[in-house]
Amino acid sequence: MTDPSRFRAFKSALPLEYPSLFGHLEYTGWKDEQLSWKKTCYIGDWSFVAQIRVKGPDAVKLFSYLSINSFDNHPVGKAKHCVMCNEDGKVITEGVLLRHAEDDFEYEASNVQWVLYHLKKGGYNAEATFPSTHKLQVSGPNSLALLEKLSKTTLRDVKFMNTKIIKIDGADVIALRQGMAGEIGFELHGPIEQHQQVYNAVWEAGQEFGIRRLGRRTIQINHLEACYPTTGVHYWNAASDARMQDYFDFMDNNVPKEWANSPFGSILKHNFPISFMGSWDGESIEELYRSPVEMGWSKSIKFDHEFIGRAALEEEVRHPKRKVVTLEFNSEDMIAIYA
Repeated sequence: MTDPSRFRAFKSALPLEYPSLFGHLEYTGWKDEQLSWKKTCYIGDWSFVAQIRVKGPDAVKLFSYLSINSFDNHPVGKAKHCVMCNEDGKVITEGVLLRHAEDDFEYEASNVQWVLYHLKKGGYNAEATFPSTHKLQVSGPNSLALLEKLSKTTLRDVKFMNTKIIKIDGADVIALRQGMAGEIGFELHGPIEQHQQVYNAVWEAGQEFGIRRLGRRTIQINHLEACYPTTGVHYWNAASDARMQDYFDFMDNNVPKEWANSPFGSILKHNFPISFMGSWDGESIEELYRSPVEMGWSKSIKFDHEFIGRAALEEEVRHPKRKVVTLEFNSEDMIAIYA
């Protein structure tokens, strides 16, 4: 068991909730921003998320070994929610895996370092690069009309987690069909150099559609609504305990040069979460780990291949012990409490 004390936020001061690269705390108020994906639309900026692109004959073999997901049906141009675990079946990292070609994958996640570690340690016949791209979410009931008007093309033919290349203000953009909390939405990908150009074009065109910007208080809430909790915010990923020492040592000596001037080259080089908040006061960091079964992702677990954590997850799928639930508070009770 690993002592969690070094991960605890300072109790004498406000903990660091999000770095400045997440944008402002609020723009029009957290309630107004949250309602945007129910009533109008929003633009949210996830360009800070690290990514790794793996290309080569063993790319599928690598991701198959690391992931609970099956790769029997993953066509080019499609993305999937890709989850990786430790031997105990606890989540190490999860994120979006996009297939650009038969041997070309791009993974955007909280801990892409895990992929790099196994790529190099496992001797796979593949190479990694570390592109920097914009990842702009445009979601909500008005997002489809907004993006179709802006791109001058239909997006109604793009199925969930599929992509289409469109033009926004003259820039080529990969539009990935998403939508976190049941709303329609797209994530716009492209070179980081065109980030502001695309952002400004969406923001300006979105005025007639009631567009909002997501601040730091709101940015992860629809992920939680959709039952995609965020590591370091809603749970702790399993890349922090003493068993990971070889991985820590590897990252100490193999930080990609592309990350040299970013948090992923320093404070975040081992792991995305670095301190936790809230009322938890347990004895070991392992108590904060969660499995994909507990998080409601059992449908993504496929036992058609060997992967890290398979034996533990086979047992847990047969005998689940707990699951994530939503607590819905009675309005009158809440009023009485605050009164």
